[in-house]
Amino acid sequence: MVQTTKSKSKLAEVEPSTSPRAIGKRGSLYHSHVPSEVTDLYIEDINNQNLTWKANECMLTKTHKKYNKTLCDKKMSLT
Repeated sequence: MVQTTKSKSKLAEVEPSTSPRAIGKRGSLYHSHVPSEVTDLYIEDINNQNLTWKANECMLTKTHKKYNKTLCDKKMSLT
């Protein structure tokens, strides 16, 4: 199966990876996240809905009223 991605308004063919370790090499969106007022609105909107999960409030800007400094400013271990 060949997947297609849109790149600069051209469709480029991308072969699926056959390596079982390819998934772990994508990087973490958590570490590359940059807080902004727009993401604050998204997080607030998600958390105000009656969903089975909640967005991570540590990804809010540090000046947001729901940002918990004591919880979020600690170094997090992913292991």
